[in-house]
Parts: sequence; structure tokens; C-alpha cells
Amino acid sequence: LDKSTHTAKLLSHKVNWRNHCAANDKPIPHGQFNADDILEILKPLKVRSGANARNRKVFPNDAFCVLAVTTEDLFCDIDDIFTAGLACFRSKVAVFSFYRYHKGTTTTTRNGSQPSKKRLKSQKEEPLIPSRDGTLLFHACKTAVHEIAHMFGLGHCVHRLCCMNGSGHLLEDFVIPHHLCPVDLGKLRLVVGEGFEIVPRFERLGAFYRKHAEFVREAEWVEEVLI
Repeated sequence: LDKSTHTAKLLSHKVNWRNHCAANDKPIPHGQFNADDILEILKPLKVRSGANARNRKVFPNDAFCVLAVTTEDLFCDIDDIFTAGLACFRSKVAVFSFYRYHKGTTTTTRNGSQPSKKRLKSQKEEPLIPSRDGTLLFHACKTAVHEIAHMFGLGHCVHRLCCMNGSGHLLEDFVIPHHLCPVDLGKLRLVVGEGFEIVPRFERLGAFYRKHAEFVREAEWVEEVLI
């Protein structure tokens, strides 16, 4: 990290970094990395052009998508306070951060969607209660699934409560369920094609939920679905 130039190196390539937020005119002592820059580094060569295509073969030949995970804070645009994750459907790359789930504030711009300036100015930023490992897993799983589903071609859901709902801040994020609604489950089944079996999928989800105490409500929901 070079604070004088506000840049850092990731896989030998430059990523923009900032320690001040223009949206609320507040310092960011811990600093934030630009999520768009990270995606550009991860993109497969076939979707790049020009000088940016040199020496960046990060995307494995046998991969469908690549998800980068970081404990560092992220942002997308100059008027972002922060973003929890960002995905690109065309290039099948995404990144999400654990940072705000255990060190964050109640204001977020998840997945590159920005709240209005009025919301940014009016919403009080309050520290979250430091989370236990289980709580961190609970929130991180949802964000990871959200970003991976974007790479499978699913956009933000406006039909029902769904893991693919967009959110403008963490309190909104926390009420979004872990599961896909019937509309998006149907879309995922269409994309994956042959071999996508709904009942065995729910059975495996239920088995995972039962292993982790923080997913008790999700486990109960799956049991109801399978009745």
C-alpha cells in the first residue's frame, strides 16, 4: 500500500485506495479498496482489451466464475460510503468483503447500488455490535450467495423477499433471507440446466443449516418447504 499515491498492489497490478469519503466528507482511517479495480484484475483475458490485458491470467481455464474474498473494506464510486460486494455477470468475477459484518456501520451501498444523497446525509452511522464467528458466517454466506448468483445471470429481485433483493444499508441487508424466492430459483434452475434437482438441493441446505446454530430459522424454513 502506497498512501502517498492512494494505490495498492494486487497480483502485481494497481488498485485504487482511499482514506476519505466524499459522500459524507469523513475520514476513513482504515482505508478502502476500489472493488471495480479488483474485478478488472480478476477478469479473464478474453473479455479484456488493450494494455490492461497484459499478464493478468488470473481466471482459471476450467472455472465458471471467480469470487474474491477479503477482510478489507471496499467502495465502488466516489459517492459510495462503502460496498459489501460487487459482481460482473459478463466476465463472471465478483468480490465481497467481511469487513462491515464485524466492524461496520449501519450505512452501506451493497453491490454497487447507491442510496440517495438525502439518505447518506440523514442516516446516523452507528457501530455494529462486534460479531461472533457464527454471526459473521451467517451474514457472509448470504452475501457470497448473492454475488455468485449475479455471476449466474440473476439480477436484483423485485418480486418477493429473496436473497437477490438489493439493499441500501445493513439493517435492510439483515432482513433479507438466505434463500432464493420461487422466481429466482426457477431462473437458477434454467441456467444450470440438467442435473439441477430442487428437493436434493433443499435437503443439502437443511443439513448445512442444522450444523450451525445461527441458522436455526433457516433450518426450520427448509423443513417446512420439504413437508
